[in-house]
Amino acid sequence: MGNYPFSETAGGAPSGPAGGDLSGAYPNPVVSQIDGTALPLEVALGGTGQTAAPAAFNALSPMTTVGDLIYENTGPTPARLPIGSTSQVLTVVSGKPAWAAAGAAANYPYIAPSGDPTGATDKANVAAAVATLPTVMGNPVGLIRLGPGQFYSPSTGWYSGTLSGVYFQGAGKWATYVTVVSGTTPVFKFHDTSTYITRTIHGGGLAGLTIDVTNMSGGYGYEMGDIFQFEEDFAVVSTAGTTLAGGAHWLNNTAGCFAEGKSGKVYVQNCNPCFNYDVGAGTNSYDRCSTDHYVNQSNTAFNCFQFSNGAQIVDGNTGWHGNAASSTTAATGALFALSGAGAGLYSGPFNVGVEADGTFANRSQSVNFGAGTEISGVGFFDIGAGSAFAASNNGGSWNFSGVVLGDATLPSINFYGAWAQSIGTGGTLFAGIASQIIASPGAPATGVIMAAAAGPEQTITIINPTSFSITFAAAGTSRMALGVAVVIAANTSRTFVWDSTTSLWY
Repeated sequence: MGNYPFSETAGGAPSGPAGGDLSGAYPNPVVSQIDGTALPLEVALGGTGQTAAPAAFNALSPMTTVGDLIYENTGPTPARLPIGSTSQVLTVVSGKPAWAAAGAAANYPYIAPSGDPTGATDKANVAAAVATLPTVMGNPVGLIRLGPGQFYSPSTGWYSGTLSGVYFQGAGKWATYVTVVSGTTPVFKFHDTSTYITRTIHGGGLAGLTIDVTNMSGGYGYEMGDIFQFEEDFAVVSTAGTTLAGGAHWLNNTAGCFAEGKSGKVYVQNCNPCFNYDVGAGTNSYDRCSTDHYVNQSNTAFNCFQFSNGAQIVDGNTGWHGNAASSTTAATGALFALSGAGAGLYSGPFNVGVEADGTFANRSQSVNFGAGTEISGVGFFDIGAGSAFAASNNGGSWNFSGVVLGDATLPSINFYGAWAQSIGTGGTLFAGIASQIIASPGAPATGVIMAAAAGPEQTITIINPTSFSITFAAAGTSRMALGVAVVIAANTSRTFVWDSTTSLWY
């Protein structure tokens, strides 16, 4: 600092005015400049140009905008990270901090309800989340998480396309709630259009959410088909008993594709119908599935469980549970409605436990069998002995071994038991899985047909306890090897063995 004369007091301390780079007076002068340069020093001279701490920090900071962050860049030098957008999280990209969609770095995109009642924003967010997923062998895979709260789906739905290997997971069946604004398009419509043989990825799923179809004018809230080993745990509901929309729709509409091996549990309330297994241009097979179906049906004009166009479940392990209402007016719906040749449940075990609620006289039909449809297998079939459904139209399409409660037209047929059947001219006797048929003609019956066996080399004994004879049709029609020569006289019986090579009874 520059020199400036001062005097010394008796005690030895300097006194008098300060000079040079100092100002004020001794004994407490202050630094006012450095080598002639006034303070505060500018940044170029090693200072900040400021006299207060916040302003001094800002003078050196690279930040420019509210929400900016500072990080150490290569060099090393400080660098500015601009603020991200709403719902983004801080992650690391190539060794540096960066903003990204929540969970995107771990391939678990998270979607929060937007609050947009048109559904357009939620639909766009779903599309954006799907676009962030990684691929395995050319297929998008991963988990998309839906937060708690109310979402909206527009009339065009949320997603339609191939999506094997992708899982949508809500925060809980009643925590994540999706309201359909209008229209007939499902919220989710999953179909894999590749053939079963060429697929490289299977699976995918939908769980932890509820779809509300009250405002829909038709269609279904959910649709899946042509995907192998799909997983499900969700609900489709209507808050009105007159809703036009269906609930859960399984539709195989691509040739060579299957929806086999699906698993989970699905709840549907007050839809038309609640559940529908269907066939478009694809296969009729939903075999080997392990699915529990829970129904709450308030309208007796609507079907609960429907199999359409020949759709079937073979060797599945399925449950059918819930409640169906009664009505003051004629009921036109059914608990099970089967249409299209081959439609129905076959071979596998299934448990049915559905109540026909209410005090009114009119209840839905238990099973409405269409031509060529069937329910066969083993298990428990309880449809309410106390307040039973209306009787089925069973005409030999029922081959069930187990406990049956609630409908006398659906008898339990045991492997070593007898199946009582009435028979008339031109009628058909069914072997099912019984070992005996008790045939009861009301008059001499001719041109009788014997249905094919349930399995290879089955043995069946036909008992005629009446005073009228039973004569079979020609072999090509009756499946009896001796054709019209097969006569079961009054109060007699005959035993036959099925030959799977010739497809005839001997």
